[in-house]
Amino acid sequence: MDGFEADVLRRLPLLEAVVETWRAAVSDRVLGEVFESARGRSYKRTLTFPELVGLFADAVVNYAGSGRQAMLHAQRDKRLNVSPQAAYGKLRRVPLEVSRGLLERCTQRLRSLLPGPPAPALPASLRGFSGVVIDGKTIKGLHKRLKATRGAKGGLLGGRVLAALHMGAGLIISMQADQDGYAHEAALLEGLLPATRELVPGPRLYMLDRHFCFLAHLDHLTCSPRDAFIVRRRKDAPFEDHASIPAREGADEQGRLYREQWGFLRTKQPAKERPVRMITLKRPGEEEVQVVTNLLDAARYPAADILAAYLDRWTIERVFQQITEVFGLQHLIGSSPCAAIFQFALCALWYNVIQIVKAHAARGGDMTAAEVSGEQIFMDTRRQLTALTELTGLEMLTKAIPKERPLEEVRDRLLRTLPPLWNDRWRRAKTKRRTPSPHTGQARDHASAFRLMQKASARSPPSRGQ
Repeated sequence: MDGFEADVLRRLPLLEAVVETWRAAVSDRVLGEVFESARGRSYKRTLTFPELVGLFADAVVNYAGSGRQAMLHAQRDKRLNVSPQAAYGKLRRVPLEVSRGLLERCTQRLRSLLPGPPAPALPASLRGFSGVVIDGKTIKGLHKRLKATRGAKGGLLGGRVLAALHMGAGLIISMQADQDGYAHEAALLEGLLPATRELVPGPRLYMLDRHFCFLAHLDHLTCSPRDAFIVRRRKDAPFEDHASIPAREGADEQGRLYREQWGFLRTKQPAKERPVRMITLKRPGEEEVQVVTNLLDAARYPAADILAAYLDRWTIERVFQQITEVFGLQHLIGSSPCAAIFQFALCALWYNVIQIVKAHAARGGDMTAAEVSGEQIFMDTRRQLTALTELTGLEMLTKAIPKERPLEEVRDRLLRTLPPLWNDRWRRAKTKRRTPSPHTGQARDHASAFRLMQKASARSPPSRGQ
């Protein structure tokens, strides 16, 4: 680098730290291994998988989700040697297992960059567990560019994702996906759990919504004997009181009354039952919360702690909102469910990168990572990236940062670089609880892009050679 380029980079230390964190997780070697292990019938020719990831990561960060702008600039800079149509076609066919491997493998590398052990994310009595929140997200807003989807009325669904959030680290660690936007998220649970057991140290405490309150799913959650669950009870899930254990009442930290009971969840066909503890929280003016758990010892695990842990399950809803609004998932680049799910994995990975940067930067403000705004850090990163692109181009940045440094070296550099950069603007604003306004409009109809493509495929005559 000449003197001018070196001076520009010295003035953009946040950008350098973010890019170095990204490159530590997403090296060409790692991406090549992810693709080879899960590509199925996919192949690579001119446009490799690392180049595809780099191209659309650039679209997410530098061009607000515009794939076309990312491609035009990449062609201008001689970084893309295929047509935009070929790049879109490659994106349209990314296998689901490749997207899942991208998120899991790269996030596993990111976890080693945390500045210290994960902060306690559970109430005191539950801190012997690693908290894992599991929830589903339907990807909406798919463009109707494919022939099979052009005549669809209403919105278009780009698939459904079931994701796992490790609460202590604050990272989305794994996902399971289905191309059908109407697929039931509970059907994806069994495929998701092996990865959570591999990536999160046990014992684990799973927190899930009422869609998973079935004995078969509770059995999957407790395959490892020391694991536990807190699941919201479905209204139609049969519960029978234990005759010899009286119910108890109390109040949580906010003074709201709760009632705890011991008994059994049952199924009729086949006849099965599971002993559980049910806690019902009364919320004036709102729907009561009723959860079941296999943590039966009320002295060891107080009901107020169980309720507090479950109510923190809403953390993953805020994560989904940030992935959608801050990292551009509301502007889908591709036109197929596979492309939409790949973009979700890419945006979730960028969310995780900013979480690592938050954890380091928070030390400079003597704060916890939860008190720092990832959105503000990401906005500053994007602003610095725009300045660099206009002044010198991205090639200088990629030349200045090695493709793959040892993770310990990257972590040490982040520990030295980020705390001194603390800016009070990064302090997270306090959220104010607002009463939601009543919904007065009509619900918008959505069609599943996958189902439309399946119907079109069934109507099409077989091609020659089949």
